Amino acid sequence: TVLGQVATAAKSNEIPTVRTLLASFDLTGVVVTVDAMHTQTDTATAITDAGGDYVFTVKANQPSLYAACKKLPWRRVRAHSTMATGHGRRVRRTIKVVAAPAWITFTGAAQIAQIRRTTTRAGKKTVEVVYVITSADHHAASPSTLATWVQGHWGIEDRAH
Repeated sequence: TVLGQVATAAKSNEIPTVRTLLASFDLTGVVVTVDAMHTQTDTATAITDAGGDYVFTVKANQPSLYAACKKLPWRRVRAHSTMATGHGRRVRRTIKVVAAPAWITFTGAAQIAQIRRTTTRAGKKTVEVVYVITSADHHAASPSTLATWVQGHWGIEDRAH
């Protein structure tokens, strides 16, 4: 369901537009997921100041943050995995979650997750690894809850594009 839409001004980009859109909603108790381009400290502040939580994907548009997340000691972190089959493929999703280190500059950052999606289709295996920052703490967002939010976001993207 599309709840709102704001046109991006000429000679601008979506980053300030998404903050304008978010300001039109009551975010109290809401979890906001956005595309990786919106992984911005100002957007984090806008969401948490409005009473919501965010789930941001960290990609190459934040190279220092991405590299720092990648260097965390993931091998020592307990994993939560699920397996699903359908549409001619088998998908294993594995999530590992740690408390956000002090060097994270995003307002309210509480956890960082590594999500690994291993897809096997016709005997060919592909692996995608992404990192996520969330302001939701471990009480509000267990690893399985966080994984569900991220998978839900990906589902919305698939249907919207």
